[in-house]
Amino acid sequence: MITERSVSAEAIAKAAQLTEVFKKWGVDVVACDFDDTLIGTRALFYQAFVDIGSLFEDATEGRIAASQIKDEMLNVIIHDLRPEFGVHPAISEMTVLTCARLVGLSPSSDVVERAVERIKDVYRKDVPEIFEGAVETIGLLNATNARVVLMTHAAEEWTWHKRVSTGLVGKFDRVHCFSVVRNKAVQWEEKLREARIDPKYLLVVGDNKDSDILPPVRMGAMGVWVTNGGRAVFSLDHTTEEHPFDQTVMEAESIKVVPEVIIKHGLGF
Repeated sequence: MITERSVSAEAIAKAAQLTEVFKKWGVDVVACDFDDTLIGTRALFYQAFVDIGSLFEDATEGRIAASQIKDEMLNVIIHDLRPEFGVHPAISEMTVLTCARLVGLSPSSDVVERAVERIKDVYRKDVPEIFEGAVETIGLLNATNARVVLMTHAAEEWTWHKRVSTGLVGKFDRVHCFSVVRNKAVQWEEKLREARIDPKYLLVVGDNKDSDILPPVRMGAMGVWVTNGGRAVFSLDHTTEEHPFDQTVMEAESIKVVPEVIIKHGLGF
């Protein structure tokens, strides 16, 4: 029988093991990514594109299917705009306007204005799902001697909205927002310098191998790559470079199992 007391005892034991591992590795800061590591941001965009696809399908009297419009918007935002504009919120609006033109709708029409408002809602109203185990994992990390910070590639205002709406305010020692007009991967050195974090004593946790994990690892950090069951990340920060996932980078299928992965890697069981 699982009781509150037994769960608490298990958490205490895991926190003690994590503390032992961090001491062994010399880790005094854990930096967590936010979007699609702790919360399901990608799903918000997918749903918005589905809704906008339906609007455009109705406006074109079914000439173009909603699913085709959704796929085209994903193609535009990921392959055409994102390399030039990073993750700036403006690219989402530009995607809607671009796709509206492709299906023959005027940018000044009522339906396109409604579509633009729908994509803006992702940043001002929509509430992302908190991934299973995220709160517990952050709690365990906070129970160690390490400082837990959030390092996210998003605007401060949107990051605040997501933290408040998911109840994750107060869970991090510091919050660092990477510039949305530049690739996250190229900003690590300056961000760590600003935060006065020595990468030799840093553990990073994130879902994007190429922007969350490898840049700080190359600087001396350790990393946990959260693969989310093999799902692709909503990003173009990919490279063709391979990295030997040896003693510096661990793989976790989800944020829920990150503590167990760290403990197993650090203590050998």
